[in-house]
Amino acid sequence: MRLSCAIKRLGYPSCSPVAWHHCRASQLVGCTRTGKPLLTSTTRRSRSDSRQCKGTAASAKTPLDDPAAVSVQGRILTVHYLRRGDVKDWRLRTWGEVQSPTKEFEGLQPDRCTDTEAQFRLKLIPDHQKNGYSHWIGLQLRKGNKEVFMEKLDINSMLTGDLTKSYAHWTDQHTVLWRIDEALLGQDEPVFKLHYSRQGNLKLTGEGVKHADGSYQLKDTAQLYKPGGQFPQLAGCKMLAVPALPYDEILQCQLAVTMETSGGRPLAATGVQTPGVLDDLFFYEGLLGAHVGPEGVAISLWAPTAQQVDLVVFDGPNDKQAVSKDHMTLHKGVWNHQGPPRWRGKYYQYRITVFCPDSQQVETLITTDPYSLCLAADGTHTQIVSMDDDMTMPEGWASHTPLPAAPWTDISIYELHIRDFSINDKTVPEELRGKYQAFSLHDSAGVAHLRALRSAGLTHIHLLPSYDYGSVPEHRQDQATIKVI
Repeated sequence: MRLSCAIKRLGYPSCSPVAWHHCRASQLVGCTRTGKPLLTSTTRRSRSDSRQCKGTAASAKTPLDDPAAVSVQGRILTVHYLRRGDVKDWRLRTWGEVQSPTKEFEGLQPDRCTDTEAQFRLKLIPDHQKNGYSHWIGLQLRKGNKEVFMEKLDINSMLTGDLTKSYAHWTDQHTVLWRIDEALLGQDEPVFKLHYSRQGNLKLTGEGVKHADGSYQLKDTAQLYKPGGQFPQLAGCKMLAVPALPYDEILQCQLAVTMETSGGRPLAATGVQTPGVLDDLFFYEGLLGAHVGPEGVAISLWAPTAQQVDLVVFDGPNDKQAVSKDHMTLHKGVWNHQGPPRWRGKYYQYRITVFCPDSQQVETLITTDPYSLCLAADGTHTQIVSMDDDMTMPEGWASHTPLPAAPWTDISIYELHIRDFSINDKTVPEELRGKYQAFSLHDSAGVAHLRALRSAGLTHIHLLPSYDYGSVPEHRQDQATIKVI
């Protein structure tokens, strides 16, 4: 939100006070003295911003009922700043006919805060010292390094946009689609640009997008995306043509699209969604994950937006010291590395450096392989295995012949939770309760009950949950248990 300088002229009821306070939401600017309103003014309020109720008000009160005391001691001006959301971090800069003006880049902390209001109490100079009949006071509200305007603004001409919201869609290597506010489309020969920053430094200011590593001009095709295309939800969006550029590098960066007037005045800006162009440029049908072969272990990860991927290999899932750390090589959106045969059975993680739209910064993340064939407990590491290894096949697996599929109309299914099947079954050894191996016990109460269900017509069992998931610890010592009495 942008706030302009708020200039208050505080005088007696016979004066004509003026107050300016401009921002994008509805505002209430008021000033009272001894309970009587001197000024009430509202700025333009649109339907889109009526959900946010923000504002400032000021009241001047005499410290004593004695008018002579006012002339000597001065009045107390109370400034009320109202908004939805946290107000405690806002500061008030003051100048003019106040007893203690603040310095240029400093501000007063609120004297009182509620959930929706910050109050600032200012001592005005005594009446006999003021310049003229009224008090002239400058007020400026700001939060952190938010931009402050020092003159009355034309709100309609202010730059609109938010780089944390991505309303532009890069759908293929040639096209960006953007649903632009109709109020902006009347500009003569608007200029569109694609900006990028590898370090995620793009900032939106009143002068447009700053701190970009570079930018490319997008051509306005003067066409709208038609219904019935690959992206029907984007019908009606403005079509912008993308020039040839180094796609591999640009798509690893923070991106923004801007609209300017032909004279360079910024009008709008937004972030960019890239799933469409990623599919267009980096569609891949090869093997991914870890694959064991006669010459070693090939590991591949599809991550075209990553700036760097390191492969970290461990002997075991609990080891702190890695046995290998290697930079992977990028080729057409896929990161690859070839490891030796001795890596079979070892564990690994990826260390990925990537720009994250959620945090709006470049982060380094530790993760397992999304194409894992085997995971350590709690999914902390990926294990390098081959489905042809003996270690992955129980006894009799290779010679087992599965039953033929039955017609759906002849199936009776019983949904069974793997843990619940045996966790409280005292006929199962304690170390096997809640585990897969409990199903292999022919003389347990649970298996006897399944045989009875089969005699009653049950044909199939649906086991669940049979996948790795994060909400329940897999180490027994970390699990919450209930003691059955």
